Amino acid sequence: MKCILDAVIFSNCWISLGAVMCTLSTFLYYGQQIQYEYLLIIFLMTFFGYNIQMSSNPISSNSRKNQTNWLSKYGQKMKYLSYILFIISIPLVIVTFSFEVLIFSLPAFIAVVVYKSKDYTSFGLRTIPSLKLILIALIWSWVCVVTPQLLFFSHVDFSFSIIVFTFILAITIPFDIRDLNYDSENLRTLPQIVGSTVCVLIALSILLVLIFYSYFNLDKVGLCYLFTFTALVILPSYKARNEYYYLFLIDGFLVLFPIFVM
Repeated sequence: MKCILDAVIFSNCWISLGAVMCTLSTFLYYGQQIQYEYLLIIFLMTFFGYNIQMSSNPISSNSRKNQTNWLSKYGQKMKYLSYILFIISIPLVIVTFSFEVLIFSLPAFIAVVVYKSKDYTSFGLRTIPSLKLILIALIWSWVCVVTPQLLFFSHVDFSFSIIVFTFILAITIPFDIRDLNYDSENLRTLPQIVGSTVCVLIALSILLVLIFYSYFNLDKVGLCYLFTFTALVILPSYKARNEYYYLFLIDGFLVLFPIFVM
C-alpha cells in the first residue's frame, strides 16, 4: 500500500490530479459544461511541469528521505515519461486553444519551465527574492480559472480566480516553512523574513478572510467548510512535518475542492 501511495505522490500524479480538480471546480462554480479535453491538458501539463523541476533539481533533505529515495530510483524515468506526455499533449493544445489564448498562456508555461530549473536558462525564477509564493499562486489561478473562462465562457469573472489565488497562497506557505532549513538565504522566502510562527498566522488569516468572503459575498457555505478544514490542518505547520503531511494531506485539499464548490 505504501509503495502505491509513494508512486502516486512522488510521481506528481497527486498534485496533477489536484490541478485537474481545481480546474473542474471552475466549471462547477460557474455552472458551465465541463470540458474534459482541457482537464486532460491540465493533468499532462502539470505532470510535465512538476517532474522536470524535480529531475532538474534533486532533493537533498533529511526531512524528505522517502521522496529522495523514490526519485533516485524512478526520477529519470519520470522525466522521460513527462516529455512523452508533453509531446502527446501538443495536438490537444492546438485543437483546444485559440491562438490568442495560447499567446496569453505562454508566459505561464515559460514560468513553470524556468521556475527553478537551470536546464534551460542561467537562472531560475525561484531565485528572485520573495517571488515564490506570488508566482505559484498566479500560475495556478491563471491556468485553472482564467484560461478556461477565456476558452469556453462568454465572459471572464475574477471572483473565483481571487479565491484560488489566495487559497494557493495560504497552502503554499507551509511548504516554505518546510524548506526553511535548506533554502538559500538569498531567496528571502516569507519564513526567512518573518519566521515560521508568523507565517502560519498569515496563512490562517488568509483562510479566515476567505471564509468570510465566501459566506457573506458569495453565499458559498461549502467553501467555508473547505477553508476551515484547511486552517485546522495548517495549524501544526509552524514546524517541519513529515513529507506526507505536505504532499498528500495539504495538497489533498485541491483534490477535494469540487466537493465543496458544488
